[in-house]
Order: sequence, then structure tokens, then C-alpha cells
Amino acid sequence: MSDIEHTLEKISANTNPSIQTLTQEWRHFVANYHTLYKKAQQAKGDGSELDCLLGVTTKAHITSMQLISESLQSRQAMQEVLVDSVGEKYATKFNQSDVRQLVFETHLWLYLQGYCQLDFSLANEYAQQTAQLISQLDNLDVDQYRCQFLKSFYLGKERAPKQCSLIIRLVQQLKCIFTNRSTC
Repeated sequence: MSDIEHTLEKISANTNPSIQTLTQEWRHFVANYHTLYKKAQQAKGDGSELDCLLGVTTKAHITSMQLISESLQSRQAMQEVLVDSVGEKYATKFNQSDVRQLVFETHLWLYLQGYCQLDFSLANEYAQQTAQLISQLDNLDVDQYRCQFLKSFYLGKERAPKQCSLIIRLVQQLKCIFTNRSTC
């Protein structure tokens, strides 16, 4: 198991239902980004695994968004030809693997943002942008995609370790000092 996969499993990203259904995309992400993750860890030194993972998932998401954005018109034209040739029912059977990869990376990236307790409004904006792009290629509504992506954000937030605020920790330390407890 690679370092990146170990870190992903440590934060339970592999048990996110939206990610579990995309096993091929999981393998692709790990294979393509384990080296970058390792380099980021080495460059960061004592940096957090989560910081490195957040950077890698950000890069993955940006790269996938650009790939699909740049080829959007040709993808739409190809989809029209497929619908005209085989009908809409069968045209949906043709899988665009890079779109599925973007869906996976968005779920992973937003899960991680929630896990790191990052700002919701920014995550919502990213979910909206990605949903708008993907919805141009299939029949799902933008809000359906956005809501699906935000489920991953909320799941990450729910699974995040509970951090004590500075005030709570300070009060706990003062209690230890004034009660002469040595096991604080």
C-alpha cells in the first residue's frame, strides 16, 4: 500500500459511499499521484500528511477540470452523434472515464476539505463549478450533482477529529495546575 493510500484510509476516505463505487478511479488516482504525494511530504519535512494530501487533491481536481473544459465542445458533439446514432438510452452506456475521474476527485477533495474543517462556502462554490461542467455532458441537474458532492464534504466534516478550542485546553491545564494532578 502506498503512502497516499495509507493516508486516505487513515481518514476513512475509502469508506465514503460516493468514493466506494468508484474503485477504478481510486486506483487511477493512487497510481497517478502517489509520487507527487511523496515528493510533497519530503519537501514539507515535518508538514502534515493532510496538508500534502489537500495539495495533491487540489492539483488533481484542477487538472481534471482543465482537461474536460478544454475538450467540452468536442465531447458535446460526440455525445450528440451517439444520441443520433444509437439513441439516448444507449448513448449513456458510453462511459467517459475522465468525467468519472473528475467526479471521484471532486468527492475526495470535498471530503478532505470537510475533514480539515475548511470553509463551507468555498467547498460549495467548487461543488457548483464542477457540477455545472459535468451537467453539460449528461442529463443530471446541476443541483443534483452539487448536493451529491456536498454530501462528501459533510461526511468528511462529521468524521473529522474533534479539536478542543484553545480556551478549553487552557481551562483544562489550569485545572490540572490548581488541583495538583500529575496526569493531565
